[in-house]
Amino acid sequence: MKFITQIYYPNKDRVNISKAQKYYFGGLILASIFILLAWINQDNWNNDSLKTIFNVCIFISIGIFVYGMFISINSAEKPNGILTGFIAISADLIEIDESKFKIQDVQNLKIIINDYKGKLKSSGLSFGPWKSAGTNNSLKFKYQNHLIEKQFRINSEKEFELLKKLKIELNTVANTV
Repeated sequence: MKFITQIYYPNKDRVNISKAQKYYFGGLILASIFILLAWINQDNWNNDSLKTIFNVCIFISIGIFVYGMFISINSAEKPNGILTGFIAISADLIEIDESKFKIQDVQNLKIIINDYKGKLKSSGLSFGPWKSAGTNNSLKFKYQNHLIEKQFRINSEKEFELLKKLKIELNTVANTV
């Protein structure tokens, strides 16, 4: 049994806004602006066509807002970073790019598996994508007095289940946690 995936390097300098969030917040801001303008100018409106234009703009903005809510249901969050290199984990070896680490020489092995690409992360009204990017997973261990930590992506539920089984198998090795 062998698990292979890409290493994930997060980019914390950049804000990660999805398409759904852009529609959601853009529609909300536009609707708020048009409602505020309509409320401020309500006493000065003698022209019905101006009132109609404001009402149409408000309804279009609310439509954009609702559209953002609906497309967020079936959308996955974007990984805010890059996927490069690889990690391969088997019962006797961990490979990270060109480096190889024998399991019996690894100390304090911790494999944290939280999600996979497409995993439902929200079940109610949300401000963003309801599905995960699968990057909230990490591998951490000590090898020859060097601490090795990597984040990685799990691409499917099948890979997620494979890694869970592999983690149980690795926990039987004496110096794993």
